[in-house]
Amino acid sequence: MLRLLLTIVLFVHGFIHVIGFAKAFGNADGILARSISKPLDSRRGCSRLSPYIAWGCLSIRQVFQAQTIFAGSLRKLKAELFDAILVLEPDLASPFISLQTSPMPINQTLLQQAAEHWQAAHHIPPKPLWTILIGGAGAGAVYQDSDWQTLAEQLNTLAEKHSIQWLLTTSRRTGSRAEQILRQHLKTEVLADAVWWSLQQPAVTPTVTHPVTYSVTLAYLALSDMVFCTVDSMSMMMESISAMRPVISLIPEQFKPDANFQAAIDRLQQQKLVVQIKIDGLAQQSEQFMQLQPLSQEPCLKLADMLQKRLSKTQ
Repeated sequence: MLRLLLTIVLFVHGFIHVIGFAKAFGNADGILARSISKPLDSRRGCSRLSPYIAWGCLSIRQVFQAQTIFAGSLRKLKAELFDAILVLEPDLASPFISLQTSPMPINQTLLQQAAEHWQAAHHIPPKPLWTILIGGAGAGAVYQDSDWQTLAEQLNTLAEKHSIQWLLTTSRRTGSRAEQILRQHLKTEVLADAVWWSLQQPAVTPTVTHPVTYSVTLAYLALSDMVFCTVDSMSMMMESISAMRPVISLIPEQFKPDANFQAAIDRLQQQKLVVQIKIDGLAQQSEQFMQLQPLSQEPCLKLADMLQKRLSKTQ
């Protein structure tokens, strides 16, 4: 039986988390082997933590006699530490495996379960549904009040033009000011359901607004034919692509991403998985939506096949 060790490095709220996870193919049980959490106070922090990551990989490999997989940029880690390295950059030699999307904890079964949960608690809208995932400032994107007002107006126009309703969720980074502008300018009839993160209590109409603790992103992705997300969140885009949906990335007036971020978006656009459109031109360029070609195979299944082929060569 082929045993794997997945070492995941997460940067969350100023901390770097190194998690080792050993798992066997054909076995649903996993073992959480090690977890290290250290504060990350600067770019140099990544370099200082490299020995911890290396130690974690080597020690877990010895304990579980497992092969090692790394997802993301190596920074100053040595490629020789890992049997497979998952990256988005194309055409890299072994042990690198080039992926179309970042590995995401999502598949069609989870999406269907989330959709059924949502449908059991809500009136099913009569119109087709599109999802809008809204982030906030970040990754070179700066939002003005005018961007949020324009976004609301464009969503109204698209709903009327295509006879659809919106499933909408904001995020922690959106902020109450932006949410207020969106609620002020969005027509009630174009919203099938919405989550406003800044609200602490459910609104008067629970079918339109949930409390902040109610997570419905998977349900929204499952129920929608098309997904729109603001350009500031690569994870939102990757999750939407992994849901096998057409994805439209929305750009505010001020958007200056770094080279790596823009290169990642460019690769997605070249594969026709994503199209970038400015917020103020959204309704006028809706014909571009139809040119998208969502994934035809579940990314998690494709990744499993690629890993099995790669790791069978390193045993």
